[in-house]
Amino acid sequence: MDRIVVAVRHSSFVISSSFDIRASSFFLMVLFTIFCPIVAAILSMLGVPARKTALAASALTFAAAVFLFTSLDHSQPDFQYVTSFSISPEWRLGFTTGVDGLSVIMVLLASIVTLAAVWF
Repeated sequence: MDRIVVAVRHSSFVISSSFDIRASSFFLMVLFTIFCPIVAAILSMLGVPARKTALAASALTFAAAVFLFTSLDHSQPDFQYVTSFSISPEWRLGFTTGVDGLSVIMVLLASIVTLAAVWF
């Protein structure tokens, strides 16, 4: 299978990511579900209306979680939508995300609870 490797080099760190071409258009969905609420919290602290920001972020996170759940290949037992960033190769420090069958259900349930908590 064809693979794409993306690398960003800086003086103090190296970020690299490799992913399959078939999943290349949506390989950052797991990262989006992680960082969308964090960005919304930062925007709320900067003075953007908190309720509208939280509602928009939770709705976007829920939409991404539904996409992850519906597009998951249930016949594969391995992790899917895997993204790996090497933060410090000298210390073998990295950041890897991905979902499997159980974790995608947990992501979906967490996004439902978050949306319900903000909505009501």
